[in-house]
Order: sequence, then structure tokens, then C-alpha cells
Amino acid sequence: MDEKLEYAEQWEVSSKYFYDKNYYNWMQTKIKDYNIILEVGCGTGYSTLSLLENGHKVIALDKNSECIEKAKMLIQQSGYSVGNLSDADVLFIKADIAVEEFYSQLLSSLHFDAVICWNVGSYWNKDTIRYYLPYMLEYGLNVFQIQQNPESSYSELILWNACKIAAIRNVPVHIVDRAGEIINETNDEYYCTLRAEFAFSDLDFDNLQADSVSGGGRMLVTNGSINREEIIETMLVSIFMK
Repeated sequence: MDEKLEYAEQWEVSSKYFYDKNYYNWMQTKIKDYNIILEVGCGTGYSTLSLLENGHKVIALDKNSECIEKAKMLIQQSGYSVGNLSDADVLFIKADIAVEEFYSQLLSSLHFDAVICWNVGSYWNKDTIRYYLPYMLEYGLNVFQIQQNPESSYSELILWNACKIAAIRNVPVHIVDRAGEIINETNDEYYCTLRAEFAFSDLDFDNLQADSVSGGGRMLVTNGSINREEIIETMLVSIFMK
């Protein structure tokens, strides 16, 4: 199966589980005061649907065309409109925020009140790793780190760019990640470093004990190892910076 389609079908299972468990509603409470949301990585649309149900308009970005097609279908079947935000609920855009073209050709035309990046992920093969390698190295990772865990390396790259977009436009950024323990300012270095690098004045953590589909959905990687259990316990970590 094509890797893009395989990823979309697997993530559809995992994200619907998040939707059915109301985890996306919990995430949304962190940005409830902001109208137009730039969603970095909309996946197959269940996070987007939750945003719409809570009164937001959404600019939904994803580099995976298979994900976007599934997301459009879900949103329209749920009674929401797709098009320009002047007369629709969601604007879908196929875009990759890791590349310079996003900043030089697209960002200036987008108007939004907050940036979100929830549970970032992607499909992987040798060509994908080769393509993103220069961007990961430029970001500051080394070849050994990337080889050990390409998915984690890619996530760092995308989260860094999400923060960069928010800083350029002077709007908040909300990140949701998965972890094996509660994360806060006492045991975190990564997000505190991002706050300092992009000069955000506020950093708020929150944590939710949750579970997630792995085997049967998009299998999760923990410390470089694939977790094949059907349902695994996880900690959803909310990081809000402005």
C-alpha cells in the first residue's frame, strides 16, 4: 500500500479514538478564546471537527494529500463547509511548514489567531528521511539522533516550525504531545528551551491521563521501539505558549 494512504488509514483509527474519548475537546479548552486556528497537521480531520464543534474556524494544513481528502469528507459529512474562510468553516491547504516555500509563498496570505500542533506524525521511508535530513540538520539534530529515531526527530522539526510561525505572527501556540509521565516545568527542558528561543512570555503545562490506539491504528514508537499493543496508556501533555 502507498505509505501516504497507509498512514492516513492508520491515523484515522487512532484519531477517531481520541475524538470518541473527548480528548480533542480537552485540547480545545486551552485555545477556546481564539477564533481562527491554524492547525498544523490536521490528519484525517477529527481534531478539526472538534474545533468546529467548539465554535472555531480552521485553516487546516497537512502535507499528506490522502489525509486531507479524508478530512474534507469527514467535515462535509458532518455538516460543515469547506472553502475560503470568508464564506466557509474550514480552509484546507496541502502544505509543509518545514520548507522555506511555506514562509516565502504562503504564510503572508493566512490570517489566524492561534497556532496548534497536536500529536504530530508522518509516514516514513528512505526517501522521506533523505528529503528531511537537511532540514533536521539545519534545525540542530545530528545524524546519529536522526538515525536512532526519525519520527521523534521529525516531530521536533515540526514543533520548532510551529513555534516559529506563532512567533512571526505574534500569536499563541498550543502543542499537544504524548509522554510516559507528567511533564511540567520541573522536569522539562525542551519546551522551556523553545519558549526562550522564540521569546514567549508565558508557558503553561497541563497533563491528562489517557490511552491511545497503537496496534490496529498508527503504531506508536517509544524510545525507538514500535509498540504493537492494541491500546496503551499514555499521558497527553498540553503546552501553551504566548
